[in-house]
Amino acid sequence: MTNCLLYGATGYSGSRIARAARRAGLAPILAGRNPDSLRPLARELGLPWRAAELSDTAALCDIFQDVAVVLNCAGPFVDTHRPVLDACLRSGSHYLDISGEVAVYESLAAQQAAALKANMMLMPGIGFDMVPGDCLALGLQQRLPDATELCVAYSIRGSVSRGTLRSMPSGNTVLLRRANALVADPAPQAKRFQFDLSDPQSRVDCQPLSFGDISIAWRSTGIANIRSYMHVSEQFQAMAMAAASGDIDALPAGPDDAELRAEKAYIAAEIRNAQGDCRRASMTLPHLYQATFDCATEILKRCVDGETRPGFQTPAGQFGSALIEQLGYDCQWE
Repeated sequence: MTNCLLYGATGYSGSRIARAARRAGLAPILAGRNPDSLRPLARELGLPWRAAELSDTAALCDIFQDVAVVLNCAGPFVDTHRPVLDACLRSGSHYLDISGEVAVYESLAAQQAAALKANMMLMPGIGFDMVPGDCLALGLQQRLPDATELCVAYSIRGSVSRGTLRSMPSGNTVLLRRANALVADPAPQAKRFQFDLSDPQSRVDCQPLSFGDISIAWRSTGIANIRSYMHVSEQFQAMAMAAASGDIDALPAGPDDAELRAEKAYIAAEIRNAQGDCRRASMTLPHLYQATFDCATEILKRCVDGETRPGFQTPAGQFGSALIEQLGYDCQWE
């Protein structure tokens, strides 16, 4: 079988992951809907390409039929995950994606029995925020095994891509996990987090948000009560407002190389047990998209090398909490 295929390879994140994968020694097939977009990228990287529409199940099955690992980079993933998954189930290809959508995680987790029957792995969320957040959560749980509560917060600096804006949940409902079940937060409230444990000045107020931790970290740690939060830059807020007004296509495709080099992202997390004992951790990463490219390439390489298990798997559950430190990211543990 061919080692791997990137679907959505010509998008903002897909094209950068394709380049990163090539630098890492992988030779993915580049795939997507538009042959005219695929040809020049394939020529630049010296890689093969295949085209198929998401609506054409037979064509998708055909381009996946000899592929061991499929990485879905085409969003919004709430629309794309199911047709790509269905083709993977038929071909037996392991399914990966870089989604950040709780609904997608829950939908894929519900396909556990089908994945086991097909002897293939399902692992969504192999970029930012899920890989570093999941590793931080599991690392804390290993330090306080009887924890019953987990809170994770993300501080995002700089701009975001059009794809991220299209994937952002609409409406004002905030989800959390309570007693192992996903429920709406009846009274969302801001919470203060310290994004650098060595610097008290790094404490900022973060707003509750339905991040993937309430789905993924629960499966990695077994912690019954989980909330997620975010602190964003003014630039992010302005872009979100523009997107809400329907001007997404007028925005840049995503951060340029200069911003990717200059900006960083931060994560803070804390857990508590029933006795009130608390452990905290923080992490400093590159720009959120650079972290996505790093994490996705590393996990894709590991999967191509055979580090897979049938069924629904989480990044930290499959590769361990040390994965993020192996990528060179700075973690602080209390």
